[in-house]
Amino acid sequence: MVEENSSMVPQTESNDDKRRQRIGRIRLRAIRALSGTLKANGLRYNALHRELLEIRPPLDTIFWLEAIIAVAIGGRLKPAKTFDRLIKLRRKREKRGQIEKFNQFEELIREHLGGRMFTGHGYDVQNFGEMNDQKILHAVNADIQDLRDLGYDAFLNSGTLLGVVRDQKLIEHDDDIDLGLILQSSTEITAAREWRRISKKLMQKGVVEKTENYSAILKLRSKTGMQVDLFPCWVSKGKVFVYPHTYGELDVDNLLPLVDCGVSGTPIPADSEKMLELNYGKGWRSPDPYFKFPWASANYRFSKFLSQLQS
Repeated sequence: MVEENSSMVPQTESNDDKRRQRIGRIRLRAIRALSGTLKANGLRYNALHRELLEIRPPLDTIFWLEAIIAVAIGGRLKPAKTFDRLIKLRRKREKRGQIEKFNQFEELIREHLGGRMFTGHGYDVQNFGEMNDQKILHAVNADIQDLRDLGYDAFLNSGTLLGVVRDQKLIEHDDDIDLGLILQSSTEITAAREWRRISKKLMQKGVVEKTENYSAILKLRSKTGMQVDLFPCWVSKGKVFVYPHTYGELDVDNLLPLVDCGVSGTPIPADSEKMLELNYGKGWRSPDPYFKFPWASANYRFSKFLSQLQS
């Protein structure tokens, strides 16, 4: 028995070595293709992406992350997952004190994409840095008025709120609008039921995209031509709830009455800074294009609301 286990150890090490070598070869070819020093015509990006997933190390290494990111970008594959992996790569480089190496890798990606950085929504999505803020925000005001005509007040939320408060404009690398919709309900259960009714009503009117199941985030068919995400908000016992970032930590007077943003004239919370700190942390005033929202813990907190959406 001991001899059998001993004989298996070198074989395992050999397999690990082969895996590392294969990852290294794919990484080198993909990076050379991004930089233009290797013709990308012969690279089968889909096949390489699948292979990298099959030979993925137990713990994602820097080389594996760079390999699969480079392959995905070269083949325009899985933008949302690739952006998440880019965030993970940045954190690993930072932890090792190698942020300059990450910056070089990021610049290679940017140059390959023609000076533009991709987002979780896609590789060719136009971002706000290439557009006219005032035209977009004017259209957002029209969207908010349409929602008001249906009996609901809405306000700038999350990344859109962050931009107009911190930067006095939309965030340049962002590419969608976030709105909070204030419900009339006062509990998670009734809020979920009301959100289901609103979702159905807006889908019937063709105002939001149809989905198979009721979602906590609705995709509004906007006059902006951009993607607009609609998030539920309600007040319970004087406390504010906004999925997914605020779970009773704010008082109602931190939200209401809504005030007009000095930049856009669009409605924003009465105390936007407190809401932004909850959403993005104490360092919200410092731009971070790789901020990653903790969805798992947020969904756990809102689990009663989310479960009621599907009941």
